[in-house]
Amino acid sequence: MDISNTQVLLDLVEQLGLDRSEGEQMLISNEINQQLLLKNQRVQKLKQPGIPAFIFNETTLVSGSNSVEYFETNNNKRNEKVSLASDLL
Repeated sequence: MDISNTQVLLDLVEQLGLDRSEGEQMLISNEINQQLLLKNQRVQKLKQPGIPAFIFNETTLVSGSNSVEYFETNNNKRNEKVSLASDLL
């Protein structure tokens, strides 16, 4: 599958049940590039060392593989919003 091919991407958009014309507009607009630039700047600001990584409350970075117990003990008790670092890229 050649994901550099616009038609392939648009076919995937349809297969996922999304609107093909909306997907096409996103591909030709500058909006995605702007979002990626902002996410990349955010990751650099947090000095993310690697994947997997999790961001809590958009300020605290936890990187590396951790157990469920680790997260339950150290993070969930504060009822924090969690983002995967891959969401930032």
